[in-house]
Amino acid sequence: MKKINKNLILITTIFVFIFGLSFALPASAYTFTVRYGGTAIPDTNNTNIGCVAGDSFSATTGLPCPTISPATNTSNTNTTTNTINTISTPSLNPTPTISQISPTNAPANSEVVTVTVTGSKFMRGSMGRVNGEDRTTNYIYEKKNGVTYVNSTVLTMDLTKDDLASAKPLDITVFNPAPGGGTSNTITFNDKAKGNSLAAGAIFGSDSFMPKSFIQWLLLLVLVFLGIVLWRKAYGKDKKYKETPLKHA
Repeated sequence: MKKINKNLILITTIFVFIFGLSFALPASAYTFTVRYGGTAIPDTNNTNIGCVAGDSFSATTGLPCPTISPATNTSNTNTTTNTINTISTPSLNPTPTISQISPTNAPANSEVVTVTVTGSKFMRGSMGRVNGEDRTTNYIYEKKNGVTYVNSTVLTMDLTKDDLASAKPLDITVFNPAPGGGTSNTITFNDKAKGNSLAAGAIFGSDSFMPKSFIQWLLLLVLVFLGIVLWRKAYGKDKKYKETPLKHA
């Protein structure tokens, strides 16, 4: 009986010890931390005892230290770039305009005549035309702030000997190439209608109140002179009449 009691006491004691140990061990387990950049990383598995980031071996256990990476909370931001493909439309060339040409006529069988065309919206590539056919065209260049530009208001074009074989009217135009562009208005070289009115123009000038031509100024002076003469004659007669004494019968 005593022997049984001893065995039971021993078994009970062992059982109580084991049972108590099962509660005691978790409470007494050590928690070691490894510092990385000032941030404490818990090590509940006791594998990093005495290890500091950058150490090859633990200063406490002498065992190799694991590679410790800092706990970083990386937020992956997917940036979607919306690329808008803009199809740029090239700027369109303007349509030129002619205001005048010089000279305006030439005798039949003349040699090559260079006509100066004045207008607007001329550009490099503008082409002077005669009756719709291209002619040699020359641009007038000018400098602005050190940059050379084509004068957009003046160009010259050459009329050929064939153009001038007779004094026939010629349609002068300027053409700008595509994109856009187009043909200008027309001014007639050797315009017979205007030629017939040259005499009238010399006498009457343009449609304006003030004289424009030499003939107009001459006629104006003559009219002024005649006016003065008539006034003097009329005034002189009246004066003489008043100065002559009346005759009494």
